[in-house]
Amino acid sequence: EVAFRQATIHLLARLQEKFSPPEPLKPVGEFPTADSIRRDIQILNAQYRALPYIGREAEIEKLLDWLNGPEAASFYVVAGGAGDGKTRLAFQLLERLERDQPHVWRAGMLGSRRAQDALRNERFRKWRGAQPTLIVIDYAASFTEQLRDNVVRELAEENCDVAGDGCPLRILLLEREADETRGWYDALRREAGDRAPDLFP
Repeated sequence: EVAFRQATIHLLARLQEKFSPPEPLKPVGEFPTADSIRRDIQILNAQYRALPYIGREAEIEKLLDWLNGPEAASFYVVAGGAGDGKTRLAFQLLERLERDQPHVWRAGMLGSRRAQDALRNERFRKWRGAQPTLIVIDYAASFTEQLRDNVVRELAEENCDVAGDGCPLRILLLEREADETRGWYDALRREAGDRAPDLFP
């Protein structure tokens, strides 16, 4: 009876790991909605999604095409000024995935509070398991060291071009600027070396 109980607990833990978004990714369903707004200024906060989302359908379609591409791992950078709608675009993508492909993608925002631990290699590897994974990182420049030294370095060394296991990894980076010749984006591309065109299409 004890062995059966332990085996059942182990099996349930594995099922939970397979179907739950990996902490500290925060899925869109865990963010507050317009119903929880208490102060008028919160209407401008992208996470509440209080205002109707109009337009940018072409950008959403590009992101969906990227998600469903053949690459085993790929980064996508959305750059624009403050208030241009980068974060809201990401939330719209997460909502679209939840609506149209429920339980297919492990998808969510990576919170900055625990990013250093989250992007360590041993933790990062767990995200590439039995499900396709989308990690959205807002203010990507503040994650440069962790992304460069762990994630990009490891992906560049793998040298794999196609997701043979059907479980792609996608990392959506949001930032105000992304210059291929200097700064955080240049640092990530340089770390990728010859793999930069594949990892950062």
